[in-house]
Amino acid sequence: MKRHYEDWQTHARRHCDKHLLRGTPQRLMDESMIVDLPARELVDTLDFVNGTRKGIDWIDEIRRLPTSLGPAFQKSLPEAFQRFVAPASEKPAIEFSKRLRARSNVLSANIAHFDFLADKKISANYFAAQVAQVMLSKGDAPACIFRQGALKSKCNTALVYWRVCAESSSLASQAP
Repeated sequence: MKRHYEDWQTHARRHCDKHLLRGTPQRLMDESMIVDLPARELVDTLDFVNGTRKGIDWIDEIRRLPTSLGPAFQKSLPEAFQRFVAPASEKPAIEFSKRLRARSNVLSANIAHFDFLADKKISANYFAAQVAQVMLSKGDAPACIFRQGALKSKCNTALVYWRVCAESSSLASQAP
C-alpha cells in the first residue's frame, strides 16, 4: 500500500504542478483568485506539490518571483486584445487540486493506521473484527476505541480511533 501511495502521490503532485501551478505560481496571488484559492489553500497546494511543509513562507518565496499577467489584468485589456491572452479559468484545476490533496490526506492516514497496527503486530482483519464486535454490542451508537489500559495510565496518551455516525454529533466513549 505504501508503494501505491507513493506512486499515486508522485502522479498527483505532477498533475497539480502541470495543470494548476504551471511554473508560474505567482499568478495565483492575483486578487481574482481570493475566492477560489484563498492563501491557506494556495500554501497547502504548494506544500503538496513540492512535498514540503514551508507553510506561509511560500508567500515570501512567491513575492521574489517576477510577476505575471494575472486574470485581473487580462480582464482589463480591451476585448480585441483578450483573444490573444490565455483564458483565465483556473477553477477546474483548483477544484481538482483540492480533491487530490484531500485524497492524499486520507491515504496518508490509512498508511499511518496500518503502520500502527503492524508495530503492534495486529492484523487489519483482527482489528476490524474487534471494532465490529464492539459496535454490535453497543448498537449503532458512535464509539471511541482506546488501546486497553491506556485510560489507566496518567502519562500514557491513547491513540484513538473513532467512528462518528452522521446522525449524531456527540461521541460516546466506550473502552473494550
